[in-house]
Order: sequence, then C-alpha cells, then structure tokens
Amino acid sequence: MRLLVVCALCLVHLGASQSKLPDEDWGYANVRPNAYLFWWFYGMADPAKRDTAPVVVWLQGGPGASSTGFGNFEEIGPLDINLNPRPINWVQSANILFVDSPVGAGFSYVTSPGAYVQKDQQIGVDLVGMLQSFLAQHPSVTLNQNPFWIFCESYGGKETLSFGVALAEAIKKGEIKINFKGVALGDSWISPGDFLASYSEYLYGISEVDNKGKALIDTSANAALAAIQAQQWLKATQIWSDNQNDIENATFGINVYNVLDRSQDQQERKGGLTLKQRVRKILEAYEGDPLTDLMNGKIREKLKIIPANVTWSQESDDVFNNLAMDFMKPAIAWADSLISQNYNVVVYSGNLDLICCTTGTLKWMKQLSWSQYPTFDAQPRTPIMDNNGNIVAFRKQYLNFQFFTILSAGHMVPSDQPYAAKSMLDLVINGQ
Repeated sequence: MRLLVVCALCLVHLGASQSKLPDEDWGYANVRPNAYLFWWFYGMADPAKRDTAPVVVWLQGGPGASSTGFGNFEEIGPLDINLNPRPINWVQSANILFVDSPVGAGFSYVTSPGAYVQKDQQIGVDLVGMLQSFLAQHPSVTLNQNPFWIFCESYGGKETLSFGVALAEAIKKGEIKINFKGVALGDSWISPGDFLASYSEYLYGISEVDNKGKALIDTSANAALAAIQAQQWLKATQIWSDNQNDIENATFGINVYNVLDRSQDQQERKGGLTLKQRVRKILEAYEGDPLTDLMNGKIREKLKIIPANVTWSQESDDVFNNLAMDFMKPAIAWADSLISQNYNVVVYSGNLDLICCTTGTLKWMKQLSWSQYPTFDAQPRTPIMDNNGNIVAFRKQYLNFQFFTILSAGHMVPSDQPYAAKSMLDLVINGQ
C-alpha cells in the first residue's frame, strides 16, 4: 500500500485497518507488447467491510477519456477536484477500481503507435489482462470471492460489454478466478444507429426544434443510418459528426450532454466542426483545465510511477482516431451474450442526456434477443426517493436485467445527481 504524503490528498483515516485490501493502491499492467494500462484502486471506506465488499470497476467514455481523472475527481471518487472529501461517493459502498482504458487514455500509454487499440474487442482482452495483473497483487479478491462488477459511462459502455464478454470467456476457460456478477451501462453508446434515429424525436418532444429543424436533423441522421446499414463505418462516423453540427444549429447551441445547458459558443455553432474538431470537443468535456492541471501536477507527484514522457490525456485524440472504424458499430449482441450466460445487465440513463438519450436507449433495449424481454417490459416501474420523499429515479427489473431512469440528470449521471446514482449503485451491488 502506498501512503499519501501530501495532506490535501489524504483520505479520511478511519482507524487501524486489518483489511488485506489497502486504503489505496495504483499501478501499471503491461497488457500487450508496448501497451500499458494504468489503474487506481480505493478500498471501501469502512475497513471492517472491505475484504468482502464488492469490487466495482469504473470505465470512462470518449473513447479516450480518463477514468482515474474524470470519473475519480469529477464523479464518484472520495475526493473532488479541489481535493475536498466528496459527501456522496462510491467508496462509501464498495471497493472502486478506476482504469484508464483503452491504452493511451489518461495515464495509460503505448510505446509504439501500432499498440493503440483499433477494435472494441481488443479493449476487453486488454482489460482482462489488467485484471489478472491486479489480482496477482491483491489475491484476497479471489480468495474472498468479492462480488465483481463493471460500471461505466458513455463509450465506456462498449468497453464494459467487451470486457464482460472477454472476462466471462476467461472464467469459462479457467484463465481467471473471480466472482463476476455483471455490468451496469450508464448513458452508454451501445447502438449509435438507435441514437441517431432518436435525436430529432427527442428534441421535438421537448420543443427544442420545430418541423424545419427536425427535418434538418433527420436528413443527416438518415444518411448516417444508410452508411451504418452499408457497413461504411468511417463514413458513418463522419456523417454523425455532421449530424451533431445540424443539432447545434437547429437548437442554437444545445449541450448534447445536458439539454438544459446552452453553453455552446455561438461562433463555433455557426461555423460547424470538422470531425477532428468534434473529437477534440468530445474529449475536452472530460479534460478541463482544472482537472488537467491537477492530474499533471499534484496527482502526478503523488503517484511517482508515471513515466517521464507520459502526460495525462496527451494521447486521447489518438485513442479516438484509432477506434474510428468501430465507433459507430453496435454492441447489442454482447449485452445479449452476458444476459444469456445469467450475468446481470443493468442499464441506466439520465433523462436530460441527448448524445445517448433515453429514447435511443429504449430502442436498442427492445432489440435484445433475450426471450424474457417482453416480460421485463411489462413490469411496473418502481420510484426511488431521496430522504425528503422526492422521486429521483425510476427502476424496472426482471430476472437478471434492469433499467433505471435517473431524473434531472444528463450524460454524466453521478455528477448531476450523486444521490440517485449512488442509490442505484447500492440497489444493484446489494442485490435488492
């Protein structure tokens, strides 16, 4: 275990711990030649429960965004971006393992351009390699059979399904021993075509566009859908970027991560963005100056293992560009695979998200080949309430599949609605 020496970075000390799992640890896993994944582990805040508590992996989106940075300090970690204790954090409920994935995201890196991931499937294989390395250092997770979950956000959903399928296969082959329970897909980019087909419908329904704006958005969306149908994946990615320009023009600069936020630069909106500029804008949502300064400053000094030539998130554009061929491909079949193997699949969606809107999420869910989906769909919704009796979310579940709608939340659910997000976490990992 590495002890923190900078006071501002110290976690609240909860007394002498006899836990086999540390308060905190981090390291690199050499998952392939020239490919290194960085991970950062936080032990559950209560040491008395830590050794049997669930282990939850958190994967960020992009692709190319940093879990150890954005997910940790902006969403669910024990400290916020100002290094103050986060009142509601996920370490209160579980052991949390942040991973900068794919290689090149965050503090992860490659030593050869050919080592970047170009297929979503490779992401899962790399993450299994990371997990094997982690378990070798922390064997109590295997010995104690800690429940193991993978949670995520955005493109992290495709990464999570890839990881889950690869992990299930490794378990079946006896290559790894872990008590894998399932996955939770947060505002996840699972079926790009279904989101494209939903944007105008969603925006028209909340009066953000009129018929003319709806038609504008539908034109580029249909062109992208045609490219998807023809399996012209790079063309589909380019037209999707054009569709985002159309959305910004028709709505006068709506924020696709939260439709109540109109912080779009108007000059940028009028000019439109190229695909390269669109990629940079997506990643900038996870790499604001304060976070970049923190990660390349105090955090880098604390970790002490980051190679001298590695700068946090310097390779994020390369990560995205190398996955451009897979960016628009659906991953519904992977969700079906996990459900059919009796692993839990949880889907949660912020109702103010546009980029991975709830409307599109419901569309791809209906395409699951799972025979019990009609029975699931017929189940009543259950409201989730805060301590004041206000409804903050709805839940629907049947067997090993469940769906949460998080109210008043955009794309980054834990940032927008921390109480609802953690309530969802607790319900899922505690099997309630």
